[in-house]
Amino acid sequence: GAEAFEVTNKQTFNFNSMLRDQILKNTYFKTLVNIDTFEGILDEMYQYVETAETYGGGSTTVPSSLFCSLYRLFTIGVSYDELILLLEHKDWPYIRCCGFLYIRFGCAAEKLWDM
Repeated sequence: GAEAFEVTNKQTFNFNSMLRDQILKNTYFKTLVNIDTFEGILDEMYQYVETAETYGGGSTTVPSSLFCSLYRLFTIGVSYDELILLLEHKDWPYIRCCGFLYIRFGCAAEKLWDM
């Protein structure tokens, strides 16, 4: 149901401090902060996520749209049903990838196989 997926670290979401700081300062991420629904973030991902890389456009300092979207999903929280929607997404592989990254960053290792 609407039960929230429990993340292990609600402060940093297990992102390293450098990447987290780069995301929080990122212009694109600042636009995502104005979107406060799961569906809204999904719509953004359809439009702007075109890689599964951590950084965009050959940069080592500008986080990709995927990682900005992933971090935004952590800040608004994702239910189990929404996580399943990400994981089973058929139309856009980067949305599915985002679901797996959400688990990778958010789930305690000992609970991975309980899903």
